[in-house]
Amino acid sequence: MRTQWHRSEPKTLRPFFAVRSVEETTHHAAIKIAENAASVEDEVIDVDEIDLRQLQISIKPNIVASDEWLPAGFAADDLELAIFCRSPFLKNSIIVGTYSLEQPMPEEVSVSDEILQKLGGGRELRITVALVLVADKERQAGMPFSMGHWLSSKTFHLRERKLQTMFDVKTRTSEEWVEANYPPKTLYSVVYIGGIDAAGDENGPIADVHIHLDAYNRMAGEKIGETLEPMLSVEMIAQVLEQSLADWRDYDEAPPGSPLLNLTKKITNADKPSLAELKKIVTNQSLLRAVLQDKIGVLSYVTSGGN
Repeated sequence: MRTQWHRSEPKTLRPFFAVRSVEETTHHAAIKIAENAASVEDEVIDVDEIDLRQLQISIKPNIVASDEWLPAGFAADDLELAIFCRSPFLKNSIIVGTYSLEQPMPEEVSVSDEILQKLGGGRELRITVALVLVADKERQAGMPFSMGHWLSSKTFHLRERKLQTMFDVKTRTSEEWVEANYPPKTLYSVVYIGGIDAAGDENGPIADVHIHLDAYNRMAGEKIGETLEPMLSVEMIAQVLEQSLADWRDYDEAPPGSPLLNLTKKITNADKPSLAELKKIVTNQSLLRAVLQDKIGVLSYVTSGGN
């Protein structure tokens, strides 16, 4: 595997009109984010806190034999497939692997846990599959010529689904807690609004969540926030499921596209979500919180102080 390799400027800045036959070679690459998940060709994949604690990412390059598209003037050993991960937040990139076109392409390439941890645990991760030039060539109009030039690429974006998409998170001062008929030093409250069984992404938050302003400010950007946030996530999800139970108690299956189905997949089984199993868990307060603590990985946050 190549250890010395550099990213060139984006392909869109270079008019490589002479090699357009190559542009779609990476377009059917697919990604899988968990061991039992299906591979998808989608370039944007929404993940939530539970997903992040169970990531097992692999890439299927799905590159056809080079003799079907190799442009004139190029040999198979002029190009290689490069797979690398990038964290925009950490401003860091790590090469997962490079593969010569002279050799059979791997069917699947795994992204190690070590790489994920170095790049923030998978939050807002970008994974690029690119066909690149491996050595400098003589400059010609419309042709790539510098090592690392991209001829074709596809980037997968693991987009973190924030709590705000399910919860409307707001702050309250001590005075505002009193006005809302709560004790002044209340840390947080969760009030289910409705819509856990509604399909679609346009329904808005399904719960109102208020956090004491002092705690919110202390959590922002500090280590204590890295520990408290997953604990609050457990309570928010648990209380929403408990408060909403009457809305879905009589269902045999969670409605397609609903927050309820998403939670059922995360808490029971992604491939075979069981609403019956979820009902049993939700009716046992202690078990519900234990399961969520396990799924979200609260223990690792407490023992390590975050990712």
